[in-house]
Amino acid sequence: MKNVETILFDFDGTLANTNQLIASSHEHVLNRYFPGQYDKETILSFNGPSLKEVYESVDPKRAEFLISEYRSYNERHHDEKIKAFDGVVETLNSFKENGLKLGIVSTKAQPLLNKGLKLLNIIHFFDIIISGSDCILPKPDPEGIQKAMCRLQAKKETTIMVGDNYHDIEAAHRANIAGVFVTWSEKSEDVAKNWQADYTISSMYDLQERIFNKIDTRGDLIE
Repeated sequence: MKNVETILFDFDGTLANTNQLIASSHEHVLNRYFPGQYDKETILSFNGPSLKEVYESVDPKRAEFLISEYRSYNERHHDEKIKAFDGVVETLNSFKENGLKLGIVSTKAQPLLNKGLKLLNIIHFFDIIISGSDCILPKPDPEGIQKAMCRLQAKKETTIMVGDNYHDIEAAHRANIAGVFVTWSEKSEDVAKNWQADYTISSMYDLQERIFNKIDTRGDLIE
């Protein structure tokens, strides 16, 4: 990764380990209103798309109601089921100390996103926070990335988007920036092969090393 100046991060499944929280929230709704119709693999695929996209695919007529049920359960259990992935705090601090611009681009509603960032004590690292509440179109539309880049005055050639889902990588490509896939969440590298991420990283420390040592996709040092 050569000459990175701006890093945009997804939140859930990338910085915050909320996988259990998200899965249990979907299970609560789906098992209650659609018992026996959705297996764990299908529910796993709901981690990434916006809630609107998920529940309009489940039941278009009751999507708003189902979203409210999801959010009610999610908010009740939020604080007990959220934690930072390994190395998040240390590497974010290092990035800031070295003058990089940092941003969040998430489909999560603003109140809960800000709450999560504060609970993990990382909100102060970010120069811009774009939530689902700030965008008309969620990822994979590039609107959120473009808004963040505009406010940060970031250049396409020196900006990367880091995330754990197809929507993050596709949004990055539509915004003409590099998409970085993380392997430490629930989506495997095999699943992500078709997403054509520009980089794949195994940890936040891996990201740090690649940026500061200018290591390319293959792991070779760039002179």
